[in-house]
Amino acid sequence: MNKLSKRIYTKRKVTLWTAICYGLTDFSSGGAQAVQSAWMLYFFTSFCNLSATQGASIIAIGSWVTAVFGLVAGGITDNFYHTKLGKIFGRRHFFLIFGSPLILSYICLWFGGLNYWYYFFVYLAFLLIQQMITVPYSTLPNEMTTDFNERTLLSTTRLVFAAFSNFFANFIPAQLFKVFGQHSAMALTLNAVFFGVVYLLGLWLTAFNTWEMPVDQVENVADKEAEENKQKKHQKVHGSFWKILGRQLLDYLRVFRVKSYTQQILIYLLSFTGFDVMSMVWTYYVIFCLHGSASTAGYIMSFAGFGFIGTLIGGWAVVKFGPRKIYGVTLTIDLATFIILYALGKLQPKNTFVLLFIIMMLFIISRAIDWFLPWNMYPFMPDLGELLTGENKAGTFQAVVSFVRGLTSGLSGIFVGMYLDNNGFAKNAATQPIATQNAILNVILFGSGILIFLALLISFGYKLNKKSHTIIINEIARLRAGGSKADATDEVKRTTKDIIGVDYDKVWPEAKNSNN
Repeated sequence: MNKLSKRIYTKRKVTLWTAICYGLTDFSSGGAQAVQSAWMLYFFTSFCNLSATQGASIIAIGSWVTAVFGLVAGGITDNFYHTKLGKIFGRRHFFLIFGSPLILSYICLWFGGLNYWYYFFVYLAFLLIQQMITVPYSTLPNEMTTDFNERTLLSTTRLVFAAFSNFFANFIPAQLFKVFGQHSAMALTLNAVFFGVVYLLGLWLTAFNTWEMPVDQVENVADKEAEENKQKKHQKVHGSFWKILGRQLLDYLRVFRVKSYTQQILIYLLSFTGFDVMSMVWTYYVIFCLHGSASTAGYIMSFAGFGFIGTLIGGWAVVKFGPRKIYGVTLTIDLATFIILYALGKLQPKNTFVLLFIIMMLFIISRAIDWFLPWNMYPFMPDLGELLTGENKAGTFQAVVSFVRGLTSGLSGIFVGMYLDNNGFAKNAATQPIATQNAILNVILFGSGILIFLALLISFGYKLNKKSHTIIINEIARLRAGGSKADATDEVKRTTKDIIGVDYDKVWPEAKNSNN
């Protein structure tokens, strides 16, 4: 084993430096995505001679294509240890190491004055490269440690960096526009150079300061049987990688057998889509409903830089109280925010913007906690899947998240746009008719509000926490060591039913025990 392979496969203690190096990639990728969200459509329509429809179509199609590709990416990274390169560089680290130079394609996206198809294919290429890196990257906490506190440190650090990246995604372009002027694409081009280079450096630091499980720990029963048959018959087993990859479609459906995962992904999709919908009409809300300015709308949303406060609170609270109680508080705050925004638009009190600043600061901190919780909890889901099936499929779990998120992200924009158009929205207008103003308010209250309310209801039955996860991890370790299922305690059986959703006698296939 060479030095690099030894470093990749050697388990070490998760330190603060480890967490920082892990989180740097999310600072870069989160910053790049925040720039895309805040500036891409503006860039397309201002410097690329594209219409809003053309610009939006690039973004939407990119979202859908990468959502589908995310499913493939999960299967590839989960099964890549079957290949020679996967054995040498790791099924996760291979993509971080060799994908990092390709991430500089992000810079190519931000040259002005080119045609539709150039931006379409460059954007698509960048998203596919990013997806092939993000899926294995997100599985690393599951590979590196089973300890709840260490995983929480990794997730917290990652999302603190992501919160800061949202600030820089707005601050740096604003400063560059001051230098180059509002009508120069150079501001966003140089901004892309900054985030592209930082992205590359972040990936390198992540790749060389993290690790993953050795191959012998991830091999499943089918691999062992295939190898035994190969040795007995002295024949090479052809196509084993592709056959296993072909099982992925069923694997994607099977992850929903895990109760806590299904609950978490529903909370995630409902809440994040609710935030998407609110963000889409935010500027319209401030300008047309509150009669403010675009600069006011942008300034308030730059408060996202304070989101790290919420991330720090979330990292502490998820260990002390568990996610169910935290969701109960934060989602209630989110729902109250949308009700207040609706009321401000209807009533127009004298101190509207004072109230708006206060409620939005609280909302941004609450939203940051909501952003933190899913990414803190997802690394624990493959452990539940492993107890259920005997296999650790972290990439599959992550790929399903990316897929459904991509679908809802694209669809929500289309539905909001259609709804506003059907209520008389006027392009390039300084004011909007009352019907359109009401439609904007309805999107916030009945669009975002209902989605958040549904997420809140689901969170009431969410029972995964530090204690229950520790029980599951200890049981997996016992079974791996050859322990009998007949010796499981009542606490283990009850916990299995509560957070996985099936009876204990249906988990950990007997074939797994016979191979231990």
